[in-house]
Amino acid sequence: MGALESINRRFIRHPANIPVDIQSASETETEAPTECIRNISYGGLAIDSDHEWQVGDTLSMSIHVVEPAFDITGRVAWCHAADGHFELGIEFLDEVQGYRARMVEQVCQIEIYRCRILEQGGRKLTSKEAALEWIQRYAKSFPRMRND
Repeated sequence: MGALESINRRFIRHPANIPVDIQSASETETEAPTECIRNISYGGLAIDSDHEWQVGDTLSMSIHVVEPAFDITGRVAWCHAADGHFELGIEFLDEVQGYRARMVEQVCQIEIYRCRILEQGGRKLTSKEAALEWIQRYAKSFPRMRND
């Protein structure tokens, strides 16, 4: 059992579906392909990737859905082939990165909410208005970081 799989047994996974640019930390000069974060936990991320990574690889990741972009570094804990792509587990290098990633996830959820309100109801909300509404409606049901 890998480190991230062990961590995920202690922490809740939060569905994310957030685009992320990912590349080897040693190859920051090349253009990073965009992958998709499937879920976030206190210990790391699960990502669907077109690329096979090796356990122990250090990766640089960037989420551009938020301004400014959120950059984070993680280490590959596991990588499994699945239906023409790879499922990838990336563990955070420290606790602070886990909390930062969780905050970015919330910002992304608020942005998704803002877009949904515009599409479904025709209401155009500022980011601040969307955040206030989202917090009032969903913050209590947003999964906690730890599974305790």
